[in-house]
Amino acid sequence: MTAHIFAAGNGWLIPHDINEVWWASAAFFIVVGLIWWKGGPAIKAGWNGRIERIEGELASAEQARTEAEAELGRVRSQISDADSARERILADARATAENLERQLVERAHTEAAEAKARAEADLASARHQVLGDLSDEIGALALGAAEAVVASNLDETTQQGLIDAYINQVGSAR
Repeated sequence: MTAHIFAAGNGWLIPHDINEVWWASAAFFIVVGLIWWKGGPAIKAGWNGRIERIEGELASAEQARTEAEAELGRVRSQISDADSARERILADARATAENLERQLVERAHTEAAEAKARAEADLASARHQVLGDLSDEIGALALGAAEAVVASNLDETTQQGLIDAYINQVGSAR
């Protein structure tokens, strides 16, 4: 049976002439050898170049990842710095607000005390003015009453003495 397979002619494994198979096989191996000899280094260089390019991209990606992590750390640090600055600013604002509130309360108390003192001074001044006006009015009334009672002309010094005595008497009664 094996003889029939390699036999020249129409066998099912080698359908044509055996010389044709030998020459085709030789041509095939020569072409593969030439491709291997001349194209192999180019294919190997391309393959190695691709490997180097991928390795370079991986190294670049690793460097970018490292830089991104460093940037992330820096950003997180800035965020924590911003948080602490925010807390410090809020604490300063609260302290300033409390200080301002205390100053406003003190100023309000001071102004109220000053207003009360002014009101008391105005009241004392008004009382003094009223008493002065009352003394003048009583003096005028006393003079009229004394003139009517005495019915005689008194000299001016006697009149002034009577007025002053009456004012003193009215002033001491209060």
